[in-house]
Amino acid sequence: MQGTTSIFPRPNYSIYRLELSEWIKKYDEAKKVLSRSFDFRLHIKNSGGLPAENITLCLKFPRIFQFIQCGNIHYGEIPTIPQKPEFSNHGIMPMINFEALRKNSLSNLTIPIHNIHGPWIEFNEDDNNIVLEISVKKIKHHLHESFKCTAGLLSLEQAHSFKLEYVIMADNMPQKIEGKIPVIFN
Repeated sequence: MQGTTSIFPRPNYSIYRLELSEWIKKYDEAKKVLSRSFDFRLHIKNSGGLPAENITLCLKFPRIFQFIQCGNIHYGEIPTIPQKPEFSNHGIMPMINFEALRKNSLSNLTIPIHNIHGPWIEFNEDDNNIVLEISVKKIKHHLHESFKCTAGLLSLEQAHSFKLEYVIMADNMPQKIEGKIPVIFN
C-alpha cells in the first residue's frame, strides 16, 4: 500500500551511520595518539628549610601533544561508540533505553570533590600551548610531590624540539621562579 505508515516506528539508520563514521574518525585519531604516547614524572621538591605552602607549578607545552593523564586527572578520552537504533518490541510504544536514561539522570550527576590538602591539577589551552597547572597545599621541607603523566604526540611530523616554559610560585617565596627547559627530539 502506497502512502501508508507503519504502526511500528522504523529506526533512523542514517543518523546512526553519520554518528558511526564520526566515531570511527575520532577513534582512529585517539589510537594514533595512544600509539605515540609516553609516560613521564613531574616532581615538585621543597629543598628549603621550611615547609612550602600553596605551591603552584605551571608548565607550557606546545600543541604538538595530547595529554592523556596527569596524576588522577584524565584529559583525553577514547570516544564511545554510538548505539545502534533498535526496533520497538511493543508495537507503537517507542523502545526506552533504561541504561542511557540511568546514565543521564540527575541522580547520577557527579561533582568532582577535591581534597583541599591534596594536589589540584588543571589543563588549560590557549592559541599555541597547553598549560598544565599543578597546585599543592603544602610540601614539608626536604620532601616532594610526584605526578605520573602520560602524553602522546599528535603526529610524528609535528614533533620538534622546544623549550618547556615553567613558573613556580609559593606563598612563602618572595618571587616566582621562571625558566625554560630544552626538550630535544631526535
